[in-house]
Amino acid sequence: MERRNLVDRHAQVGLFAIASLVLLRLVIGWHFFTQGVEKVGYNPSKGGYGLVFSAEPFLSQAKGPLAGLFHLQVPNGHDWRALLAIPRQSEVLASDEAAEQAKWLADYERRRTEAGKKKEPVPVEFPPFSPYLDWATKIVGDWNGLLAKGVAVRGLAEEQRTAMAEVFALRQEQLADYLSSEAEAIS
Repeated sequence: MERRNLVDRHAQVGLFAIASLVLLRLVIGWHFFTQGVEKVGYNPSKGGYGLVFSAEPFLSQAKGPLAGLFHLQVPNGHDWRALLAIPRQSEVLASDEAAEQAKWLADYERRRTEAGKKKEPVPVEFPPFSPYLDWATKIVGDWNGLLAKGVAVRGLAEEQRTAMAEVFALRQEQLADYLSSEAEAIS
């Protein structure tokens, strides 16, 4: 009986091929490791490591038929690109427009002062002539939706619902004050 060699010499992988595959695997692994390490950095203010990478620039420049899908993955900041980051023409106001704006601002400040003296909730409005009106309205609308969802949670006590509404009013006031202080820079 003839003994057959079960291993075909031509089908064997040589030592050089094995070493090449191992080296290739190590190089690819090292590449992925170093790229991952670059995306993590030390934050001295928090005293720990955190993510320092964002794909926002890459995703926001997407073009083509799937661009909308990629743009949805980018944080949109209450649609600020469409509502706030648009070029505007800087114009000198006519005297009647400037007077109207000054009147609105004085009336608004008076109403806020009176509400503060009476210990009532301070009215929060955005100037109808401000460059950020549409964006601020969108933010408050989004916040109102979140507030409605929070208040609708079953099992919350009435004081918790009231606290949510108070925090919402405070944040809305802070937003109005901040945007008012930055109106010049925004325009």
